[in-house]
Amino acid sequence: MAEAVLIDMFSEEVTSHHYCIKQFLDAAMNIVLKKSDATSSIYIMYCQTFGCDNNDARGLFLHAIRSFQGLKKRIELISTAGVAATLYNVKQKLDESNISRVQIILPKSRTCLMKAFIDRLFTQVYTFEYVLLELNYAQPENSSQSSNVEQAITEKQLELVECDIQIFLGTLPARGELTILKSPLIPESLFNHGFTTRCGGVSCIPELSSLNLYSSNIRKDSPAVVAENLRRLSVAVGFSSKSFYLVKAAHASDVWIMGQKEPDSYDGIVTNQKGVTVAAPGADCIPLLFSDPVKKAYGAAHSGNKVRHMIS
Repeated sequence: MAEAVLIDMFSEEVTSHHYCIKQFLDAAMNIVLKKSDATSSIYIMYCQTFGCDNNDARGLFLHAIRSFQGLKKRIELISTAGVAATLYNVKQKLDESNISRVQIILPKSRTCLMKAFIDRLFTQVYTFEYVLLELNYAQPENSSQSSNVEQAITEKQLELVECDIQIFLGTLPARGELTILKSPLIPESLFNHGFTTRCGGVSCIPELSSLNLYSSNIRKDSPAVVAENLRRLSVAVGFSSKSFYLVKAAHASDVWIMGQKEPDSYDGIVTNQKGVTVAAPGADCIPLLFSDPVKKAYGAAHSGNKVRHMIS
């Protein structure tokens, strides 16, 4: 059963009239009463610019749910200028409460669009149940789409989703100063190199804060946040994030020689190609960098803690 419920009020059809708001929230709250845990948090998400100022909007929503007094203490209204910012705000609240099972109540027409945001801002650590509401009130005369039909998302819409996320994440303040440590053993005139610290990124998960550069299905840090951390690192150091390669660590001995077929997993990368950045992760493991100034070759390797434990 869901530990938190998100109610999507971003649709113009939902917020076009006071009656529409009340009808949608009535239906959503009845679903909450029937299908959610009695202690689950409820987040009503809406856009600040849906037609009235923020205080008026809050008043409308609070008035619309006045008949559900038993739920009021569990309800929080969350409003920002965009979907990405709102979902990011919600995710922080979920993470603070260690919540991973989430129910989303939304108009059927917005399902694919919402899933596109969720896929980019969350990982598989979280499970989402989508409850689709069919809207029975009349559509605006100039509307060519029905809210009761699940609309397939277009390539253009996907680009807008990714743009919304990237722009928002780019506005977040860095957590600490981005610092690059250099090795005197590697000639700086030949190889742009360095070791990052934990500081200077935007990741807010405590164990991953803040310059996390690795995303996986078992972590809470989303691919979008990791991509923003990498973007900031690339700007600071001077490389292209599009030609950045991180080893796919498996605590084994496989090495990928760039130019040959890429293995499914490998703990080392070597190359002599120009304009390529290779890297290895390090947490309780040790990242190693290699350079050959004669052959102009370089590499990165992940020295896993499992191997070190076996040796010690």
